[in-house]
Amino acid sequence: IRDITPPGFQFFGQPRQSPSNNTTHCTSGGGLGFLFRDHLKTYLDTTPSYSSFESLALTSKLPSGSITFFNVYRPPDSSAYSAPFSSFLSDFSAFLSLATTTPHEFLITGDFNIHVNDPTDTHAAQFLNLLAAHSLQQHVTFPTHILNNTLDLVITPSQSTLHPAITCLPTSPSDHFLLLTC
Repeated sequence: IRDITPPGFQFFGQPRQSPSNNTTHCTSGGGLGFLFRDHLKTYLDTTPSYSSFESLALTSKLPSGSITFFNVYRPPDSSAYSAPFSSFLSDFSAFLSLATTTPHEFLITGDFNIHVNDPTDTHAAQFLNLLAAHSLQQHVTFPTHILNNTLDLVITPSQSTLHPAITCLPTSPSDHFLLLTC
């Protein structure tokens, strides 16, 4: 990815790690990453490791302060690498307890593989209740996947001064659409 990073940008990434306890499934590719303008003072943060999802954090220093971006990937329930949803809720609650203590603005984004567009989905209801319990707001209101589900999310504190403008490019080499957030 670094070799195809456009001029004027920096790529910060973390390759997907195969679980050490899983010797029957080997994966290559995947992982998390950020693409940022190189004029921004940006650095990677360390975050704890969780068994039910991957995460990566990056902080940018801006003239008006700092902002931390968290990127999350939760494997779909059908994946051999998926953990029980109850484990995800527990892990993500611990993650949110850490994220919400960030001393400046923050934004959480990523592929959660939760159908937040479906009001009858019990996982979606539990997840959205967890966000509400941490005073967080999910901003994506349109499908982000070719099967018409909203799986890719942008989350901020409810009282944030950030008001992300989110657009979607409905063409992609993936089964997920590209979200642009500014």
